[in-house]
Amino acid sequence: MKRISLSNPVPEGLDFDYLDENMLLFNTMQQISNVQDKYLNHSLIMVSIEEGESTFFIDNVEHTVTKHDLLIVAPGNIIRPGEHSEDMNCRIFIVSPKFGGNIIKSTHMNMMQYLVSKPTEIVHLTPEEHESIGLYYKLISSHNHLPNDLIRMESIQRILQALAYTMTGFFYHRGIIGKRERHTAADRIFRDFARLLKIHPDGRSVKFYADKLNITPKYFNSICKFVTGKTASQLINEELVNLARTMLSDPDLSVKEIAAALGFANQSHFGSFMRKETGSSPVALRNDYYKRKH
Repeated sequence: MKRISLSNPVPEGLDFDYLDENMLLFNTMQQISNVQDKYLNHSLIMVSIEEGESTFFIDNVEHTVTKHDLLIVAPGNIIRPGEHSEDMNCRIFIVSPKFGGNIIKSTHMNMMQYLVSKPTEIVHLTPEEHESIGLYYKLISSHNHLPNDLIRMESIQRILQALAYTMTGFFYHRGIIGKRERHTAADRIFRDFARLLKIHPDGRSVKFYADKLNITPKYFNSICKFVTGKTASQLINEELVNLARTMLSDPDLSVKEIAAALGFANQSHFGSFMRKETGSSPVALRNDYYKRKH
């Protein structure tokens, strides 16, 4: 199945403050339009607003951000830039889903669970908090001209872990997430499910994932309800819809190819699923995407 990842070739003529196979850093809104189809849809995205105001459409929902806002978008969501003020200035972090997920899981399980249950968050930072994000950005950017080797990768990983802890503090002090608790068996199972969902989004059935986790479907569903308030089927279908929307934005993929890649028996079954979950057919969703893009 064709997936969008940071391993894709970088389009020519683009200027980044930092680039490796795990992450991109840049500071202009124009770059989002240039890289979105190849990089954004399956990555962890953070946009720190320096000045001005801007709108973003995340899975067709409009969000407005202003000075000192931090926009966080979990993997699997389509983000498109909207209008922005002339004085708009921002810093944008794009982190591959596996790399970003591992960083967050290693620092705070509650943050990982929160991002799965609520894929978009806007946090208004204090000037001091906002400055700390800028310092992390500059520190990572300073590694861009160093050799792209294991030492640099390890260094960047440690910086991102520190950033994840800092962000956890932002969330905790605002009551968005609670104190870190000792990981229970349910936490570990849900963490493994979140990983499987990214690796096997075409599994589609509750039984498929329950079997992979060596638990019963009933117990699996109870864990999902306990951790996120959503059933296993809801989480599976949400991931499928997000991935389908992403793939429909790729003109090189036919609807038939997308249906097969996502594990549907045929194009008709895929169409029925998308109409039930979104109210629109795959063709209508694709046409709507291109109308908004042009």
